[in-house]
Amino acid sequence: MDLEAMAAIPVAALGAMIGPRHAGIVADQAELMAMIGSFDAREGWRADGAVSMATWLVAALKVTYATASGWVALAGALPGLPKLAASLGDGEVCLESAAAAAQLATLGSGRGVTDEGVTTEAKALPADLLNKAVRRQEQAAAQAAPQSAAARPRAALRWWHSEDGWWQFRGWLPPEAGEALARAIDRAEDDGPDPATGEYDPGEVRAAEGLAALASASLAADADPDRACVVVHVGVGELVTGQGTGELASGVAVPAEVVRRLACDARIEAVLARPSGVVGIGRASRQVPAPLLRYLKDRDGSCRFPGCGRTRHLHAHHIQHWANGGETEPRNLLLLCHRHHALVHEGGWSLTGNPEPGPGVADTLSFHRHDGTVFQPTAAPPPPDIAGMDLMTYLRTRHDRE
Repeated sequence: MDLEAMAAIPVAALGAMIGPRHAGIVADQAELMAMIGSFDAREGWRADGAVSMATWLVAALKVTYATASGWVALAGALPGLPKLAASLGDGEVCLESAAAAAQLATLGSGRGVTDEGVTTEAKALPADLLNKAVRRQEQAAAQAAPQSAAARPRAALRWWHSEDGWWQFRGWLPPEAGEALARAIDRAEDDGPDPATGEYDPGEVRAAEGLAALASASLAADADPDRACVVVHVGVGELVTGQGTGELASGVAVPAEVVRRLACDARIEAVLARPSGVVGIGRASRQVPAPLLRYLKDRDGSCRFPGCGRTRHLHAHHIQHWANGGETEPRNLLLLCHRHHALVHEGGWSLTGNPEPGPGVADTLSFHRHDGTVFQPTAAPPPPDIAGMDLMTYLRTRHDRE
């Protein structure tokens, strides 16, 4: 059926067609599981040089190893669970639910868990709840089984970056450490709307920015500046103009404006070089001394971007960059959070005025968008009145706000 013909079907009738179509797909999947089970039992994969049924499926069907191994496990379990197999073949239970139910049957073996019991649960519960039950059973089994220290699962983390410099992280943490990291990222997230659009960033964007802010704050708090150093190489011309690129120690190029942001409050080491080699290296010095940074924290108290008020993970920003002759003194410095510091540099915003009020001197600080207009913050909308609000309306309100 093409899209044009489908568009002509009344929406209620179209919705009524989805369930039966899915049941037919599930019935086909049940037959596929039977084929996989029989092929595996007869070790048909050996003739093709595979080392297992799962690797044969990966090669033959181009599925992931996780999907292939899940199919093999389900195909092997279904002959011993005839009621579950029949419900899968009739389209009453989806493939995900059948896989979780089979795992529950295996984990509950010897403890009174029956084919009929897991089939009833698979018909009644959504797959995500069944998977949660599987995880609980696995955790309980792992805690009950005596293990040597070497046999216990260990935390692991790997990271790498692509050719364009974007980093990826992947790993596992034990439950308590993962919970602590998740809460720390939540605390570090910027929970305000984008000042340019008034819209909230997606949750995953805020989480990534929160993790970056945590890393920056951790490095800044390290007592050993050499150990905590993030090295960036940049030419004087690029640093002064903000045009061109710098280079991280890993060899990844970054825009010069990013380097200017990093250099606002960093240790600077000058290296005089010629094509023939290095002529001289100056002593590294901190751009904003610790006593001055303490004064800024006492004076500003929080990020100075209008309406922000964040008090954690703040950076000292030069209104006129020191590479362009700006002085490192209170009237040319203010505190910005990670998000608004990046907004001023990479986002093309600018600052004017005096952030250092005093006798007869007003605080004239103002923020300008990239088109030159002055940013005038508006009051945040009040939280919704949830008295008498039903659950679905409340959840929709939360979703709209986030």
